[in-house]
Amino acid sequence: MTPIKIPQVLKIQEKAQCFLHQAIANERSRRWKKVVDNYSDLFKLLDRRSLPVTFKPGPHYAQLLYECYFHSGMAFQSLNQHKEAVHQYTKAIQSVSVPKNGCLSGCHSSSCLHTPLFTRRAYAYAKCGELKNALKDAEKAVVLDSFNPAVYCVRALVFSTMGEMKRAVQDLNCALKLNPSHACALILRGTLTGLLAEGSWNAFDMKNKDHKKALEMHQDANVFRDLADFKSPQIGEFYSRFLWCLNVPHTVIEVDFLSGSSFNASLPGRPNGTPSASVLNKTLKNSYIRSQQRDPFRCGTPACYRDDSRVERRSAYGSALRKYSADMKDTGISDRILQLTKSAVAWSERRAASASAHMEFQSNTKPKSVVSLRRGTGSSVQQLRKQEVQSKILSEVGITVFQAINLCDAPRMYYKPWKGDKLPVTELPMKPQLKVFKV
Repeated sequence: MTPIKIPQVLKIQEKAQCFLHQAIANERSRRWKKVVDNYSDLFKLLDRRSLPVTFKPGPHYAQLLYECYFHSGMAFQSLNQHKEAVHQYTKAIQSVSVPKNGCLSGCHSSSCLHTPLFTRRAYAYAKCGELKNALKDAEKAVVLDSFNPAVYCVRALVFSTMGEMKRAVQDLNCALKLNPSHACALILRGTLTGLLAEGSWNAFDMKNKDHKKALEMHQDANVFRDLADFKSPQIGEFYSRFLWCLNVPHTVIEVDFLSGSSFNASLPGRPNGTPSASVLNKTLKNSYIRSQQRDPFRCGTPACYRDDSRVERRSAYGSALRKYSADMKDTGISDRILQLTKSAVAWSERRAASASAHMEFQSNTKPKSVVSLRRGTGSSVQQLRKQEVQSKILSEVGITVFQAINLCDAPRMYYKPWKGDKLPVTELPMKPQLKVFKV
């Protein structure tokens, strides 16, 4: 570790700590403009270009970015600036996305951390009027956390905003199957069923079982009686009140850059330790060029791996397996392959023996038996000789794999009347005719 770089990191850490505490305090007092300003100053300090080039932050850094981008997006949504909120949620998704190994198209693996981000971004997309993107994010959240009734409520709100009330009710039914006492699903289903039945709503219907149950659980449910989609002005308060499980709390309160971090002395840097974007890009480009070209395991095109440790481990594992199989047998062939070869040789020998026995039988038979068979006589003699040959083959060779079948004697799958086949006829019972009664 290079001690020259540590004081610079500590100064940045101290400033970031002050901005984070100010942002959390302003969130609690709902001063959203100051929250946005505090997070914007914090992001400037957390940018990799403000840190030394040789500094590698630990997992604490990614978690801090994830939480700060999420709360910054919430602050923008509270100010009705939903486009900026979409950008913040997208950056939060990128901060916790893990790229898939060997994928050249840039695929990333999703985790449970993406669920609140996808639901919040769907809410922001719906407010921006991009309903297709909102539906995509809502469906991603359902796939990631299919046992959470809150994600079905978010997708129901998207469907309701799109005007598809029946599909929204179906999602709410799924949510209530998972949790029959889910207040958000009860309120939304009661409102949507009332819309589908009457076409309008004027008051909180006490005759509706869903509304009645929601009112018994939460007394303030009466405030959201007219909420049915994301267009409602009360959707922000409703989301934070009844969909609280889709929020991200502040777990990182103290900024600590040094835990789990390291300094890479091999990377080039300036003498005073100040960062440079051109130096960083040049370093990454050189490391990418120096990476060894290897054929991927499941892809048809060559791929470049910056870290070849995984490839070396897999090749070492394969060579160890081959060495172990060679030590077990002198021939280097596994037991399974030996069994297959032995069975194949035995089968070929049995087939050759059965063929020779069949040729011997044909040479011993007399021609007059063939004439008698053609004339239609001696069928019993033919069957007896066939049984003798089959018993002889079975006693000498064993069970035959292929057996010759006389197709002329075999039953047909269907009848051919044009070749003289008689169609099957069934006799239907007829009722006796009654005599006519004459007067």
